[in-house]
Amino acid sequence: MTVTDITLSGATISVDGWVPGPVVTVASTGFAQPEVLLAPASAPPVVAAVTIAVATQIVSSGTTTVSAPTITSYIVTGTGTLDLASGGAVSGATAAGTGSTIFIEAGATATNSSIGGGVQFDYGSATGTVVSNGGTQHVGPGGTATNTTIATGGYQDVWNATVTNTTLSGYQQVLAGGTAIGTLIANGGNDFVGSGGTTKGTIITANGMDYIDAGGTANGTETDNGGFEYVLGAATATTINSGGIQDVAGTSSDATVSSGGAQHVLSGGTVTATTVLAGGYQDVTGATVTGTALYGGMDVRAGGNAVDTAIYDGGHQTIFAGGSASGTVIRDAGVQYVDAGATVSDTTVFGGIANMAGAALRPSFQYVAGTAINDTIDGGAMVGIGPGGVAAGTKLINGTVHGFGGTLQGVDFAGPSGRVDIAFSDLTGTISNFAVGDMITLLGSSPTSHVTSSGFDGSTLSLATTDGNYTYQFAGTQAGTTLNVVNAPNGQTAVFLSLLAQASASLVPDAAGGPIIPHDSTPPAPTLIHAAT
Repeated sequence: MTVTDITLSGATISVDGWVPGPVVTVASTGFAQPEVLLAPASAPPVVAAVTIAVATQIVSSGTTTVSAPTITSYIVTGTGTLDLASGGAVSGATAAGTGSTIFIEAGATATNSSIGGGVQFDYGSATGTVVSNGGTQHVGPGGTATNTTIATGGYQDVWNATVTNTTLSGYQQVLAGGTAIGTLIANGGNDFVGSGGTTKGTIITANGMDYIDAGGTANGTETDNGGFEYVLGAATATTINSGGIQDVAGTSSDATVSSGGAQHVLSGGTVTATTVLAGGYQDVTGATVTGTALYGGMDVRAGGNAVDTAIYDGGHQTIFAGGSASGTVIRDAGVQYVDAGATVSDTTVFGGIANMAGAALRPSFQYVAGTAINDTIDGGAMVGIGPGGVAAGTKLINGTVHGFGGTLQGVDFAGPSGRVDIAFSDLTGTISNFAVGDMITLLGSSPTSHVTSSGFDGSTLSLATTDGNYTYQFAGTQAGTTLNVVNAPNGQTAVFLSLLAQASASLVPDAAGGPIIPHDSTPPAPTLIHAAT
C-alpha cells in the first residue's frame, strides 16, 4: 500500500493506522523531519507523506536546559525556566504568566516564541517573538532580536545589543549601546531612547511617541499622521509627514517637514538644515535654527533666532516681538514679515516670479514693522516699512522701498535702478551713490502737498514744502549730473538725476509739475530745481 500519514506519539509510530515492529531509532535531525528507523516487518508500506505530532513539554518549576536543536515544544509556566544553552534551538516556546522565564544564552536560538506575562532574556538570537500584555523581552549584550511584535502592555528593552523590525504597540527602551533598526511605532506605542542608545529608520504612526533623551540618537525617523517625536538628544534626517509633529529641545539636522507636518524648536534647541515644504511649518521659541530652506511657514517667536534662512516661492517667515533673524535670503516671491519689537539683519531681498511669459513680476517682499538692519534689495524685489518700523543701512541695487509710515535711515543706491517712495519726514540718514536711473518719491501729508522751494549744494538738499522744511544728506552723488526736484500729482515730489547735457528748458515733466527750471533762476514758484554736481 501507499502510505500518506505517519504519526509519532511518544514511542509509538503508526503508518496509516498500521503499526510496524518495535521502534529501533527516532533520530533528530534538527529542524528537518526526524529519521525514523523501524524493525523489520512484513509488507512494509511505501511512504508518500509523513506527519509528526511533536511532543510538548511543560516547565512549571526549576530549570530545563536545551543545548541542541530540538523539535520539542515548551510551555513555561509558574516559576519555571527554559534555558537555551549555546547550540540550543527551539521553536514556538511560550512563557505564560508571571515568573515564567525563557533564557537565551549566546549561541542559542529561539524562533516564534510567545511571551505572555513572562520574561525572555535574549543574549543569543530571537526571531519572530510576540510579547503580549504583561510580557517582557530583555535583549542584552551581544543579543539580537528580529521581527519582534510588542503588543499593547508588552515591553522590550535593548542594551549593548541590536533589535531589528520591531512592531511596537507597547513600550520599548533603547539604552546605552543598544540599537533599534526599523521599529514601527503604532497604536499608542512608546519608544524611549536613552543616553548612548540609537535608533535607525523608526516609523511613528497612530498616536505613537518616540522620546529621544539627552545623549540618545535617532537617525532617519519618519513621523506620520498622529505620530510624535520629542528630541532632547540628537535627531538626523527626520521626515515629518502630514499630521506628524517633532519637538526639538536638543539638536536636529537635515529634517524635512512635508505639507501638514510641524517642527517645533523649543528653548535650548538647535536645528540645522531643515527643509520646510509647501504647507509644512516650523516655529522657533528661545532657540536657534540655521540654514532652513523655507517653502512653507516659519514663525520665530520671543528668544528665537533664525540664521541663514532661504525663503522661496510660497515661503512665509514671520519674526515676532523678541525674535530675530540674520542672513536671510528672500527670493522667488518669498515673504518675510518683521513684527514690532523684532529685529532682522543682513537680509537679501531678491527677485520675484513672473507667473507667465510677459506677466508683471511678483516680487520677493519684506515688510518691516520692527527693525531691519543692512538689507540688500535687488532683482526687482520690494521692501515695505510699516508704521513704527525702521530700515537702517539699506543697500538698494534694483528694487523698491515703500514707506508706509516707517523710517528709512540711510540708503545706498548701489545699482542701476533703485526707487524709494516715502514720506518727507521718514527719510533720514545719508543718501549714498545716487545716480541716473535712481528715483526718490517724497510723499506729502495730503494730495495738495508740494515743494515751494529747494536748494542743493552737492551734499545737502533743502526743501521748503507745504508740510514743513526738510533737509537730506547726499554722499557720492554721480558726477556730471543735475539733481531734479519735480512736483507731481497727489502730493508727490520726485527727486532724480539727469546728465548735464540733458538739463534743458525743453525738458518738460508731468504737465501738473510745470517746466524744468535751472537752480540759478528765480521763478516765483519753482516746481523743479536742478544743480550740477
